[in-house]
Amino acid sequence: MNKKDFNSIRNEFNHQIKSFDSSERSNQNIFSICFEIENDLNKTLNRISSKHQPIVFSSSNFSAFSIVKEHSFSFYNEYDYKSQKDELLKSISNTCFINDKKNNKTFIFGGFNFDLSESNTDIWNDVPIANFILPRYTFINSKLIVNIFLDDGITIEKIKSLFLKYIDDLELILFARKNKDIKSELLDVSNLTSHDSHHKKITNLLDIFKTGNSDLIKVVFSRIKKVSFSDNLPLLDIYKNLLNKNDNSMNFLYPVSSKINIIGSTPELILSKLNHNIESESIAGSNYSKNNDFTSDEKEVIEQKIVTDYIIDFLNENSDNIAYNKKPKIKKSSDIEHLYTSFSADLVNDKNILDLLGEIHPTPAIGGYPKDKAFDMIRKYKENRGWYGGPIGWIDNNLDGRFYLNIRSGLGINENLYLFSGSGITEKSNADNEWDETEEKFKLMLESL
Repeated sequence: MNKKDFNSIRNEFNHQIKSFDSSERSNQNIFSICFEIENDLNKTLNRISSKHQPIVFSSSNFSAFSIVKEHSFSFYNEYDYKSQKDELLKSISNTCFINDKKNNKTFIFGGFNFDLSESNTDIWNDVPIANFILPRYTFINSKLIVNIFLDDGITIEKIKSLFLKYIDDLELILFARKNKDIKSELLDVSNLTSHDSHHKKITNLLDIFKTGNSDLIKVVFSRIKKVSFSDNLPLLDIYKNLLNKNDNSMNFLYPVSSKINIIGSTPELILSKLNHNIESESIAGSNYSKNNDFTSDEKEVIEQKIVTDYIIDFLNENSDNIAYNKKPKIKKSSDIEHLYTSFSADLVNDKNILDLLGEIHPTPAIGGYPKDKAFDMIRKYKENRGWYGGPIGWIDNNLDGRFYLNIRSGLGINENLYLFSGSGITEKSNADNEWDETEEKFKLMLESL
């Protein structure tokens, strides 16, 4: 974008607003307008800083970039989320478009806990169990979407003055001289989960498997590293490195607040809904040594089949015309290969994306199987996952959306970055190998610092 683009944007807005009628808009909170622009993610990233609270989701075939929080929807316990999420969906679905003949789409971005029933404590203490953001500015598919959130006093004068102010503000953001970022040095990387404690809980679980007295088939255990910098985290630099290293995965940066961010590079789609088509993925098993025939490794094949069968059961409950590859393929994320099955089906009910997510999450890929018993085992060890392993993605005003598993990721708080990694434990697991696997899964984030 350049200065001439902003002159065109103002002229177009003034033309569109003339025919806009605000007299019957009392039941709407979100107002949106769209402009055609030239969009270059890298150039835009270079023009902004972390203070603009960027939201970025980008891969080799998709890019959505937003800045400035217009409104947030936050939930601090499971009851609030389940009782109020429909209001969130109503708000976004009732978006009023100033130029609906040109564009009638806008987005909210967000995610939630791995375990919604658990309150966030310790490093997650200031993070809601679920949070969604309506950005003020979103760049997607050569479009600029500008949003306003109003909860009272809707008048054409207020709408016009706010939109013009927001357009002026965006020009200042993109063309103001960027202050030189303070160079923040990497000081330390430490394990917050010790080798001994991680080894012990895996061997305890393996003993349970050996007794044959439990219905447990798989449990995913996780661990945490802490990375410390001398100053605020260089989040945008880390994000650019992730994108350069792993653009075949979905790379994401999400600001919970001005001081708290979630960043990562996930290979795994949990659920996508577009009209009545839904998609999902079964990803499990990890091959990082490249020395064995991964597709015939019994332990890895069984682990992936548990996830595949679980997703098929979910799809049978909610859809028909289910299509998927019967033999798992290989999906590579960074330097790790995974067994992969892709699903597509036609939804046969009117469930919204959040209700469907509530049913499918967590799959055995991130929790275990059976779900309830695996949850109990994870809770026993108080792993403090917060958003790690939960869904993260977006919803549009048609209540379609796309959510990924929040893995290969970290929680950034001021100058510290907490990294998370997990692996699936079955009766054929080896405790030492599982530690090595989590070390390999940390590498992408560590090498992007």
